[in-house]
Amino acid sequence: MASHEDHGHQAAAAVLSSPYQPHDVLDETAKTAVVGLGAGFFLAAVQNALSKRNVGAFGVFSRGAPVIGLIGMH
Repeated sequence: MASHEDHGHQAAAAVLSSPYQPHDVLDETAKTAVVGLGAGFFLAAVQNALSKRNVGAFGVFSRGAPVIGLIGMH
């Protein structure tokens, strides 16, 4: 049992002693925003295409803005 506990402490020490790896937060945030907004735009376009009213091509932005924003926020 003692060897198992020692192994756990060695693994924790190895994780703590690993060097810090910096991440580009702005790049990761921008990529996430583009994917989220793209998905929201796609869903708004589908809703616009299936709408019974003729709202035109810009209806994706005018009627679909809440959908684009909510999906982009997620």
